[in-house]
Order: sequence, then C-alpha cells, then structure tokens
Amino acid sequence: MFRTLALIAALSSGPLSAQKLAPHYMTAQEWLTKWESSDFSEQAQATGYAEGAADGLSAIFELAETRNDVICFPENSTSGQIAAAGAKHVKDNPVLWNYPAASALIVAWAETWPCSPD
Repeated sequence: MFRTLALIAALSSGPLSAQKLAPHYMTAQEWLTKWESSDFSEQAQATGYAEGAADGLSAIFELAETRNDVICFPENSTSGQIAAAGAKHVKDNPVLWNYPAASALIVAWAETWPCSPD
C-alpha cells in the first residue's frame, strides 16, 4: 500500500505530471466513459490508450535502467485484460476520476497486480 501511495504522489506532483506536459489530458473518468461506451471505436480507443500507458510505463523503467518492482502484469496478459483491470479499479475508486487517465491506470495496475517482495 505504501508503494502505491508513493506512486500516486509521484505521478500527481512530479516533474512528469500530465498537467505540466499538456494543457489538457484525458481524465480517468473520460477514459472510463470511453471504455464503457457501446461504440466499438470508443472502446478501442480506451483499450489502445491503456496499452500505450502500459508500454510507456515499461519504457520509463527501461530508460531509467531500473527494475519495475511495483506492477507485475500477468504473463501473456492481453491489452483487453489490462484495460479491463484498470477500468474495474478506476470505476470502484472515484477518487481517481479527476487524475490523468494514465496515472489512474498505473495506480489501478499497482493495486491489482502488485509485485511480490523479494
């Protein structure tokens, strides 16, 4: 739980927060609306967004030459499974709705698939 709270703090106030990178970003609530839409193209956008957030997170760890010991995605997980897990957690935690969608998804994944301590 402490690692998740630290992750939330880092994502919401750190130098890479979406508020400082772009004047507008998709909120978690906007992303969830796309995910829950009956329009297939909206659902596909939400799935692609989640996949991009997961890929971006992996790239950050790789570029920083550090090990990701916060989120351990299940082996062979699909984009749809990653998005569905994020959507369930975001929906169940309205406190995340005004966060940037990528930050909220990362928090959701950290809570859903925490790594086992070594």
